[in-house]
Amino acid sequence: MLDNFAHIKAYWVMLTPPIAQTALSYGADDIDGTVTEEHITHDAGTTAPMLLPRKDLVHLIRSAGYEPVLRDTTYSKLEAVKG
Repeated sequence: MLDNFAHIKAYWVMLTPPIAQTALSYGADDIDGTVTEEHITHDAGTTAPMLLPRKDLVHLIRSAGYEPVLRDTTYSKLEAVKG
């Protein structure tokens, strides 16, 4: 259905980490790792965690069966995430 999109973001702040993780299996390829602490949606009442440390984000991706990578704004791979 969305095969005409190059990339699909699963914004963990809006979806919650478990749903963002599930979204990877449905074609999402970006969990928006640059956001590690968020305030705006929490002021609006979200129940997602306010903070998601990098190690937790990496674990979320790996435990879903995917390899986390650092990328630039045009989705070019910069390096594989270690640890």
